[in-house]
Amino acid sequence: MIKHICWDLDGTLYQPTPLLEKELNALRLKLYSEITGKIQNAETWTEYQTLYAKFNSHSAVFASLGKPKEYWHNHRNKLKVTNYLESEKRTTALFEKLGKMNLTHGIFTDNMLIETKKILATMEIPRSIFKYILTIEQVGRPKPDLGGFRKVVELSDVQPNEILFVGDRVRTDIIPAKTVGMQTALVWREEKTSEADYTFPHVADVLNIFK
Repeated sequence: MIKHICWDLDGTLYQPTPLLEKELNALRLKLYSEITGKIQNAETWTEYQTLYAKFNSHSAVFASLGKPKEYWHNHRNKLKVTNYLESEKRTTALFEKLGKMNLTHGIFTDNMLIETKKILATMEIPRSIFKYILTIEQVGRPKPDLGGFRKVVELSDVQPNEILFVGDRVRTDIIPAKTVGMQTALVWREEKTSEADYTFPHVADVLNIFK
């Protein structure tokens, strides 16, 4: 029985537009080149992608290079990500329906609190539905470090197996959530995966669990 849903934010409650993803990749390459002293070219970009494949988190990539935990999001948020986003009817409707159910909700994100609030407002997702918003400032280490997932269990006030964690990445969201005993839903994925309890092509399809 699911009593609490914890949501990842970036890539889960919204999908980056092609233009936003292009801008983000350009920024990642620029920052990586500045840190390593290497020229911005295809070879350097391949190096960065190799690190991302290893850590499966952009915050973790820059942390591995000796930067503070907030480094990536501090720079990313200068792009004003919300300028590239708009509300999405199915996602807004999802939270309208979930808000009428006997469930509590939380957010666990590698993003920062001020940007998280802006994204929720842009997406027209009511902040009041969330019991807590757990961010990188509070956790200290980016996903998939288990500390944040254990904090989710603590803040939810229910047993781990009564929590559904919803995310868009297997290694960063699904596996660590399963490790601490949560149920999991992988979204924006057509093909099913053995790692997640549920797999859905759209985040709004999470509602199907409760029908």
